[in-house]
Amino acid sequence: AGIASRAKIMPLIVSDGSAVSFNALQNAIDYAIENGAEVINISASSIGSSGYTEGLTPVFQRAFDKGIVIVVAAGNRDTPGGIGQNLNLIPESPVCNNKGRRLLLGVAALNNVDSASDGRTKVSWSSYGSNCVNIAAPGVSITSTVPPAFQKDRLFYDSVDGSSFSTPIVAGIAAALKSLMPALKNYEIMNRIIATRE
Repeated sequence: AGIASRAKIMPLIVSDGSAVSFNALQNAIDYAIENGAEVINISASSIGSSGYTEGLTPVFQRAFDKGIVIVVAAGNRDTPGGIGQNLNLIPESPVCNNKGRRLLLGVAALNNVDSASDGRTKVSWSSYGSNCVNIAAPGVSITSTVPPAFQKDRLFYDSVDGSSFSTPIVAGIAAALKSLMPALKNYEIMNRIIATRE
């Protein structure tokens, strides 16, 4: 179920549950490239000012050169304090690995439950910055599946917040566009998504 409900999904692990391994992320992207992925969703970010590495840019370039649309979460900084990180000042990987080009789409979270703004306001804790973030999508109270180890009251769904839940919405739109118009290049899909964000 979802925006691209007929899409085939290739889940790949890039974290040990507490931190993202850039090496594992690079290996996962290479695996996705080799196995025919057309859209890659990365709902993961680094932590703090030491979280940027140019080492990831080549794998994004390889994926882009293969025609893959890459969609990456902007990240959530200081969720309890409500202060997002300006990625123009303190860049993070993987969302800032564009290297001056649009190799990927960076996605911030919108406060879709804020009736006063009609859900069009960025959540205060979502990271932001025009150098890395291209678009925003709903990121508050998103109903999602939950792995059995994390289920509450024996349910397999939960309501969650974060740009990690905004990103698959945009990835789903990219997959739907690719399905409807298979001749579109990856950069054309990304440009259409950005141009039609209203």
